[in-house]
Formats: sequence, C-alpha cells, structure tokens
Amino acid sequence: MTDDESPPTPDPPFDQDTPPTAPLARPVPATAAVLDRLDPMLLLASSTRLTSLADLGIIVALMLVFEFVGVALLSLASGIPMSMLGEVEAQRALLIPLLVTRFVFCLTCVFFVLRLRKQSPASVGLVGSKMGMNLLIGVGAMLVAYAIILPTMMALTMASPRMFEQMQENREILTALLSGGHPLALVGAMAAVGVWEELFFRGFLMTRLRRVTGAWIPAVLLSSVVFVVPHALTQAPAAMVMIAILSLVMSVVTIWRRSLVPAIVAHALFNITQVAGLYYGAGEKWQ
Repeated sequence: MTDDESPPTPDPPFDQDTPPTAPLARPVPATAAVLDRLDPMLLLASSTRLTSLADLGIIVALMLVFEFVGVALLSLASGIPMSMLGEVEAQRALLIPLLVTRFVFCLTCVFFVLRLRKQSPASVGLVGSKMGMNLLIGVGAMLVAYAIILPTMMALTMASPRMFEQMQENREILTALLSGGHPLALVGAMAAVGVWEELFFRGFLMTRLRRVTGAWIPAVLLSSVVFVVPHALTQAPAAMVMIAILSLVMSVVTIWRRSLVPAIVAHALFNITQVAGLYYGAGEKWQ
C-alpha cells in the first residue's frame, strides 16, 4: 500500500435498536374475486353482464309462466272455473293460496338461479350479519316511506280532486278483495308478500340490472318500473305514486345496508299496516 492510498473504511457497527429496513412490497391489485367477497351484490366475479342478463330473462320468464299456469292450476284445484277468475268472489277465494304459492315459487326460482351460477345468498342481500341493527333500520325505513308518501299524496289530492277519487276507489278495490279474510291469515300473507317481492325485485332484479347497466341509479329506476307495472294491473293509477315511493325507499336502504333484511321488514310492516287500516276502516263491510 502506497502513501497515496488510504486504508479501507470499516463498516459502521450494527445498531441493535434499529432493525434493518425491509424492502416495500408492491400493492396487490384488488381482483374481481376479492371484490366479490367484499361486496357480493356487485357480482363482479360470479357473473358477467351477459349472464346477468340471461338470469333476468330466466327468472322473469319463470314468474310469467307461473302467473298463467300456476293460477290455472290453483283454479282447477279449488274448483273455480277459469271464466270466473275476473270476479271478486273468485279472487278473494284464491288470494291466500295464490300469495303463498307465489312466495314458494319465487324462492325456488331465485335459489335455482343462485345454485346454477354458484352464487351465494349474499348476492341477493340475504345476510345474517348485523341482524339487530338491520331489523331496527327496517322499522325506520317503513316510517320514512310513510313520511314521504303521506305529504306527497296529500299534496296531489289537493292539486287534483280526481286523485282523491282514485285513492277512494283503490281503498274500495282492496277492501272488497281482502274483506272476510281472517286477520292473522292476512298478516302472514302480507309478510310473505314482503319477503318474495323484496327478494325478486330488490334482491334479484335490481342487483342483476346493476351488473348489466354498470350503475345503481339505472338499476333502481328500472327495477322500480318493473315493480310498479304489476300493481298497476290491479290497483288505481293514483296508488302507483305510493308504490313507486315505497320501491325507491326499499332500493336505497338495500344498497346502503348491502342487506335485504331492512327492506323485507319495512315492506312487510307497510303491507300489514295498510291491511290494518282497511280492516278498521271497513267496519261491518269486512264481514
């Protein structure tokens, strides 16, 4: 070693209190499968837009077939001629069996499609977590629906006398259809309606429409239109405003909670309170 060369610098001593810094790992991108587990209602891994559209076609076709074939079979089993199905007495006799059968058929169709696509019940909002909170929110959602519906209907009836007449007609239609039914049987039937309608319109249709359209807003609007149309066949036009508001409230609470439980509770309670109002308002006409 010459005079111009300096001795090598020794390595600094290892500081026991300062551990060596590990290299930072690159962030792992969230895959569709991961997102599907975090939010099953988005259907990012379990369904494409095409398969979601096909599922919508399958279940709507099955429900339409039921409305024709199922009603005919119930009419045959009860001994009521098909020619009499337009009469109030025949509709009243078939009401409870039809609602219960529709409930069973809807659940069967939905779970058939879920099994076919290997999707979890959570993809239609059937989750058991946070059940207590979701039950309370369901009661609150029912109150919110009434808080919007009542002033809206009052404003519309004040603006148009025809609206008031239609609401009276709708009350008479429903009273004639439900009168004579046992209150407990009607409570059970109305609860069943709340379950199957929410499972069909919010749990299945709305989530699949969201997958097809890519956004919640068009899915909510389209599913609400589909929800209103069947009711328009049996009730007065003025009642469609109330039904549309109910649909929007149920849609919002389902998306917010990522659970169908609040909507089912709210819808069932709404139906039951409506029947209770008809029952106490009809008096002797109910017999």
